[in-house]
Amino acid sequence: MKRILIFTIVFIAASCKKEKIDATIEIGDPVFYIEGTIKGQPFKYTAGNDNYYMNTGFVADNNNVLWLSGTFGKEDCNGCNNSLKIELSDYKNRNGGLIDDIGTVLQAGNLQYFDITTQPFFRYSFAVDSILKLIPNYTFIWKEGGVQLASGKQTNIDFTVGSTKDITLETVNNLNGCVSTVSNVINSDSLMCEGLFDYSFLDSNKVKFNFKGQTNNTQYFWYINNFTAGTNASMTTTLSMDSLYNVYLETVNTNTACTTQFNKQLVIGNGTMCFAGYNYTRQYFKDDLFSKIKLTYTNETGTTYVSYNTKQPATSFFKLIKSDEYENNKKGEATMKIEANIKSWLYNMQNSNDSIEIVSNECVFGIAYPKQ
Repeated sequence: MKRILIFTIVFIAASCKKEKIDATIEIGDPVFYIEGTIKGQPFKYTAGNDNYYMNTGFVADNNNVLWLSGTFGKEDCNGCNNSLKIELSDYKNRNGGLIDDIGTVLQAGNLQYFDITTQPFFRYSFAVDSILKLIPNYTFIWKEGGVQLASGKQTNIDFTVGSTKDITLETVNNLNGCVSTVSNVINSDSLMCEGLFDYSFLDSNKVKFNFKGQTNNTQYFWYINNFTAGTNASMTTTLSMDSLYNVYLETVNTNTACTTQFNKQLVIGNGTMCFAGYNYTRQYFKDDLFSKIKLTYTNETGTTYVSYNTKQPATSFFKLIKSDEYENNKKGEATMKIEANIKSWLYNMQNSNDSIEIVSNECVFGIAYPKQ
């Protein structure tokens, strides 16, 4: 973080008239500043003037979402009077760890404001089985309830908490036109009751299947082409060459009696036959996967106003114009300089009937981030 220190030099002219000259260490415009109106009244915060600083940092919230921040205020200010904090979430990094590409977070354009009324959801990341990824000339189509959602080797699908969706993968061999499909009913509530499994080849026709869910209090029932094949968390079997197999796993949680099924296909040895199979991972989110903005303003009496305890009106916006790398802050953290235009309503945290509007004519602020 660059500090611009202000010195006041007083000199006495021959007439004994005193004049003030403001001099700065660096010549040119200040790096970080915001100018606009609060509740219709003009305001301006400038790092380097009136003991104001641009305090940059980052923190992971309870869901391990990183929030990158810059605060116009006194040195090391955290909610001090006459301060404005701007926070931006890292939608890509959900583990509170290092950021390998800050450019994915700071994309120019209109960013959404975060609000606490957003409903939580699960984001499922579906991917074709590893062996399918290696086969050329295949097209992959993802469907929900028979309606095409996407194409490609992987896709993301959102589930509200407690919802159920029928997810189908359709594979097409573009050389011979062969088509195959596999469908599974996915219940986002079944954390302790999943049938997800994968497999690996130990030999050309010897295959090991492995259950991938929670193993506590779970019973397993494996079927291959409708015949019982095993009752353990994993099984190894030898299959005939040049054949298509439907593999089906049913699991039962003995504590909750919840039952679920998962199936996929595989082919042994015949490259002209079609088959389909997929895996998935999932994450719980309180908001969607886009960079979000939060504003926190504390006035001269210590009253705090925030932008995120309700949805912003349609007239609000946060437009990120551009971003550039900047020097490390005093904690040694990597920082970025961001130019933006802001229009937002902020609400008194103690009195929902008390609100203010902040509009910036110009704003350049900084954020810190954990650089890879």
